[in-house]
Amino acid sequence: MATLDRREHVEMFPGTVVLEPGPGIRVGMMACGALGACDLTTCLVSIAPGAQLPYHTHPTGEAIVVLEGRAWADVENRRYVLEPYDALYVPRGVVHGLRNSQQDTTLWLGTAFPTGEVTREFVAAPAQLLAKDFPGPTDPEALVRWPEARAYSLAERMRSWDLFGRRWGAEDVCGGIGEFAPGAALPCHVHPFDESITILRGVATCWVSGRRYVLRERSTILIPQQLPHRFANEGSDTMVMLWVYAGGEPMRTIVDESRCSG
Repeated sequence: MATLDRREHVEMFPGTVVLEPGPGIRVGMMACGALGACDLTTCLVSIAPGAQLPYHTHPTGEAIVVLEGRAWADVENRRYVLEPYDALYVPRGVVHGLRNSQQDTTLWLGTAFPTGEVTREFVAAPAQLLAKDFPGPTDPEALVRWPEARAYSLAERMRSWDLFGRRWGAEDVCGGIGEFAPGAALPCHVHPFDESITILRGVATCWVSGRRYVLRERSTILIPQQLPHRFANEGSDTMVMLWVYAGGEPMRTIVDESRCSG
């Protein structure tokens, strides 16, 4: 799909495309083919206390990041306890399920798929579960624990952490966390693939080809490939985002600032 045929798109949870795959579970499709995305779907998922997303498989891989709360994530017969910003990647065809392990707190997840249209097949639960902290050498899934993630900087007063991508076995999708202190900003840039940005905390200002947006918590902006854009924190509180690319590793090209400001 050509860039000239598409523009950026903003959704606020739960959005215009909402799924309820089980009791107490709400999936807001924040970016997907129906909303103009190419080779990318990102979702915000709320799971009520004690609720469980049934076991299922996908024909593509799925990346799962815990945003708030604590999750039991089951992959085949292995159970992982996931804390905020832990990231689990489940390859295509691998059985998995999720449960909110807490009885008084809603579980919030961010999920990402390397396709514009997500399908799933529900399957039977495993006969028994084995608690694990990390996958073994023959286990197909990958897990990045937030305390072990490494920070790097793309601009002054801004930090980023990669949580899933090709280096961890992910298929044509990568993502992580970005943190902007007050006054921090990224320069105008473009990507060779679509990008989804979800604001987790604070307020972000985004410019896309001369158009300005103010994005708040649980809102997502989809930016098609090669559209010039930049983000800034013009507020007084720290801003945190979940960024996802429809590519295996982060890639960006800095361009003239006028292409963002218009």
